[in-house]
Amino acid sequence: MKKLVKHIKTNFTLYKTLIFIFTGIGVLYLIYSQTTNWCQYQNFFALDSTTIRGNNLVDAVHIIATGNIHKDMNVLTTDCKAIRNNLETHPYVKAAIVSKRYPNKMEITIKERLPIAYLNAGRLMLIDREGIVLPIPSTTISQLPVITVVPDSSYSIIPGEKLISSKINPITNLVINTYSMSHSLFSSISEIRYNLQTGELILFNKDTGNPIYMGVSGFAKKMVSLANFQKVLAGKKRLRDYKYIDLRWSQQIVAKEL
Repeated sequence: MKKLVKHIKTNFTLYKTLIFIFTGIGVLYLIYSQTTNWCQYQNFFALDSTTIRGNNLVDAVHIIATGNIHKDMNVLTTDCKAIRNNLETHPYVKAAIVSKRYPNKMEITIKERLPIAYLNAGRLMLIDREGIVLPIPSTTISQLPVITVVPDSSYSIIPGEKLISSKINPITNLVINTYSMSHSLFSSISEIRYNLQTGELILFNKDTGNPIYMGVSGFAKKMVSLANFQKVLAGKKRLRDYKYIDLRWSQQIVAKEL
């Protein structure tokens, strides 16, 4: 009998504890719900400002428009993932992070695509180191080499995507690889001119415009040879000190001084 009474008291205590816990949760939820409703009613979470970081080529106005961000939108219910997805549709936005700063602010951090060369193939565009085609920004970009494809023609050029051309891609890839291999060589080139009909590739020096003849094949190996030739010249001469440099001959570099 005593065990039964003790068991009943234990259960009763447990029930009281559970009732207390659930009642407390209910009260807290009610307070939260009412507080949220009040805050929303009072425009407490209405977006007041947006801080944007990491954008050098894309101005804040374009970022705001691309993200479909507008003043007085509700920060509490805003979908940051949706805004990020919108932002990453912009050709220059490689990645974006969108964060809320309660009660009424947002922060956006942009990682931009950085162009490494102009591409003149029917129309003037830019490419980054991944071969993504980029439109010309409002901000002036200078000191970048130009890839010129002759004769002019029309190609499938879609900003934000890779150029679709089996003829041009090997040349853009060559430029990208040169950028990674030797910044010194890359920065000394003003133009990379490729003739689609003859297959001939000619580089032009940035300082003097003097040509570097690359022939019609083996461009990757010739770029390595040219980079090594530039290293040998270091402290003595520079590529601009030659009237022309000719790599059309097998395993040799012919250079004529000015």
